[in-house]
Amino acid sequence: MRFKMNIYSRSKPITLMTQKQLNRRRITRRLLTSTLIIFSGAGLNLAGWLFSNVVPVAGAATKQNDISPEALKQIEALLKEKASRTGAQQKMDSQLIYELKRKTS
Repeated sequence: MRFKMNIYSRSKPITLMTQKQLNRRRITRRLLTSTLIIFSGAGLNLAGWLFSNVVPVAGAATKQNDISPEALKQIEALLKEKASRTGAQQKMDSQLIYELKRKTS
């Protein structure tokens, strides 16, 4: 006597997954999540780099136009004074140099 097997019958319900399928799904989900996190971080770093290189340059150009002529003269005088320092004075802190000049005058 021969027994016919129904090829459409299953011993387990369709909704149950094997442990191997669950592990594969978990690994896939973790990989996708990790990839998303990595690319998001890289995108934020790229955006920060782009803005840090573009925004200050534009800001510096507008700030230079806002500087008064008196302030530009003061900056020029400070640069000349700094260039005239001796080797020992160049190694010293500028606040110390200005304090010494203030006490002697």
